Amino acid sequence: MKKYAVSAIMLLLCGLLFFFSNQAVTAARYGFALWRDSVLPALLPFFICTYVLQNCGILTGNVSLIFLSMVSGAPSGARLLSYRNGYCDSSESIAALSVIGPMFIYASFCRSMLNQPVLAWPLLIAQALSTALMLLLFPLKPTARTATLNSTESFGTILTNGIKFSMQALLNIGASIIFFTTVISVSENILTFILKPICLFFDVVGLDPVLPLILVKGILEMVSGCSALIDAGLSLRTTSAVAAFFFAFGGICIMTQSMTFLKLSPAKYLKVKFIQGGVAALIAFLLTPLFVVEPSTPVFSSIPAAQMAANTVSIVALLFACTVGISVILLMGAAVHKRRL
Repeated sequence: MKKYAVSAIMLLLCGLLFFFSNQAVTAARYGFALWRDSVLPALLPFFICTYVLQNCGILTGNVSLIFLSMVSGAPSGARLLSYRNGYCDSSESIAALSVIGPMFIYASFCRSMLNQPVLAWPLLIAQALSTALMLLLFPLKPTARTATLNSTESFGTILTNGIKFSMQALLNIGASIIFFTTVISVSENILTFILKPICLFFDVVGLDPVLPLILVKGILEMVSGCSALIDAGLSLRTTSAVAAFFFAFGGICIMTQSMTFLKLSPAKYLKVKFIQGGVAALIAFLLTPLFVVEPSTPVFSSIPAAQMAANTVSIVALLFACTVGISVILLMGAAVHKRRL
């Protein structure tokens, strides 16, 4: 049954790619440009540096691994864990380490795409705190060790190998981004139709009705979601909360990238990522007024009743969205487990 469902989805996608070929090609070019201009410059230097550190024997413990994973960004966590001898860490631990690096958050998103460098502070704090919480709940195994290269290899050999393997990993990431960007583009009309009731609900409770489609795009592919978020022209506080969710969640695209390095359970992975994204969104939403003061968002004065109500509704909506996502993942996992039994 599972194979038939996947085959049906792929046939549907092939049909959409055929009937919307011009749109698909444009989206693929756009995804390639996103990877070339934002992802590649942000990740390549860190990928090379972490490879050299790994193979010089520097990466010997969980603290170093967590630090390098946070600095270089997803899917570095899975890539670094794949070098461990006797790998035994859980899908939840891999999920906790699969976060977007500070270089992309600050340089690519806040400075280049949004032109709001100061917004990096609440986003980075939310990223760090949500990741720390998940690692406390799902710690890495303390007994694993890291493999190193042959000690006879010169630094030049290690460096050139690092460039080669890092570029191969980034090509896989670029292919994933292009694929998911194209899928989102050709299926946008279908997604808009499916999400119409949710958009109406958002409009009724006073939230922006474009948010559901933006959230779906970001859940599928993080960079596309960030681009759609900026184009929507929302308030900085809303933009910060949604972006924090995207950076902590990472997107299904990053999950597929992680699966190229390690075997993991998608249900367990996504369960952790929905929780992590919800926590990061809530933290960023609460912290943003302390760093970015908008005319309608005073920091050190009394908050109007209407604004307090809007804030409450926003928090409830975020928690509701995370709860629904987690429930869907748990139900899917239970159904798969029942079929196996």
